[in-house]
Amino acid sequence: FKKHYSPLNGASKSMPVHEYIGLSREERYGIVPFVWSTDEAQRLIQLAVSPAIVDLTEERR
Repeated sequence: FKKHYSPLNGASKSMPVHEYIGLSREERYGIVPFVWSTDEAQRLIQLAVSPAIVDLTEERR
């Protein structure tokens, strides 16, 4: 699953994936869905999720 997550660029407009899936396709434009995680130093970070993860999340809600 590692390939489906990447560190989020601070310049991107983002939203937690659980909120993102509630938006219409039009409302999603320009928004990057993310999940919270921790890095090696146990600091809280945001990871962007791939479209495949968004699809899986939508299927299972």
